[in-house]
Amino acid sequence: MTTDSRENLLRDMVRIRRVEETLAELYPSGEMRTPTHFSIGQEAVAVGVCGALRRDDVVYSGHRCHAHYLAKGGDLRGMVAELYGRETGCARGRGGSVHLNDPAAGVIASSAILGQTMAVAVGTALAFTMDGIDRVAVTFFGDGTVEEGIFHETLNFAVMRRVPGRMGRSAFRTFVVAGRELPLSWPASKDRVS
Repeated sequence: MTTDSRENLLRDMVRIRRVEETLAELYPSGEMRTPTHFSIGQEAVAVGVCGALRRDDVVYSGHRCHAHYLAKGGDLRGMVAELYGRETGCARGRGGSVHLNDPAAGVIASSAILGQTMAVAVGTALAFTMDGIDRVAVTFFGDGTVEEGIFHETLNFAVMRRVPGRMGRSAFRTFVVAGRELPLSWPASKDRVS
C-alpha cells in the first residue's frame, strides 16, 4: 500500500468522524426529522472495506449506515438533506437516517430491521454469479444480528447455493460484522451463559 493510499484512508476516516460528530452536535436542536444511529468508532471498518471495492460493487447496510454510505462514495449533501427530511435527500426525505441509498455510488440499501439486508446482499451476489457479472456484494451488520434468524438462514442459503458460484472475484459476497459488544443497549457479556 502506498503512502498516498494510507493518507487517503486516514482522510476518509477523519472526514466520516467529523461528519458524525457534527451531526451529533446538531441533533439535539430537534430540527432533524429522524432518529439517528451514529457509526462513530466504526469508520476504519467502513473505509477499509469500501476502499477495496470498485465503484460498480455494491454495499448493503443496517441502521448504523452513515460511515458505509460515505465510505462508498455516497453524496454527503444528500445524506444531510435526508436527515432533515428534505426532498433533496438521498431517499427524497422519506427514509431518514437508517434508509440511506445512493445507487450511483453502489450504496443500494440500508435498513433499520436487524439483518434485513443480509439476505438481499446474498441474493444480489447470486444474481451477479448467475449473470456472469464481475461484481462484489457486501453486507455490513452489527454483532447483535447474529442472534437473528435471518443471519443463520442467510449463511445457510449462501452455503447451500454455493454463493459465489465461481472462483475469483466474480459475485463475491462479503459479510462484515462490527463487534460493538453492545448489540442495542444490553452488554453482550450479559447474553452469555457461563
